[in-house]
Amino acid sequence: RDFCLSRGLGDVYKRQRIKKPKFGFGFSGDRSAELNVNAIGMLAITVVEAHDLPKMDIGGKSDPYVKVFVHDYEHKTKVIKKDLNPKWNETFYFNVLDLSGQIVFLVYDSDIGKDELIGQIIIPLAEIAKPNIKDLSLI
Repeated sequence: RDFCLSRGLGDVYKRQRIKKPKFGFGFSGDRSAELNVNAIGMLAITVVEAHDLPKMDIGGKSDPYVKVFVHDYEHKTKVIKKDLNPKWNETFYFNVLDLSGQIVFLVYDSDIGKDELIGQIIIPLAEIAKPNIKDLSLI
């Protein structure tokens, strides 16, 4: 099954073994994050939670975390140990240089040595710039 953005956007995004992640989006007036001189605005992204992640570890669990990329900026959530339904509720701020880029979410299982990719989601920035879109759930 493919993920589909909620709120009737109708665009389907390819999935790789991730079920029901939820992310919040919003353009922010928060002054704790520094706005780049070349940016057209600042984007606040909240990585909320994921459900039914695959078992990646021998013990039947995963140690998931999420990396979020916008343009050349990257943020990473904390690792949630031994959880297939993690709740992060972490907000990150990104300078948006233009709307031609995309938001990339990579979900990993933290392991000793090399972390394993659980899945990824890519959302065009232009999709979240539409009026009245504040929260998007991928189902």
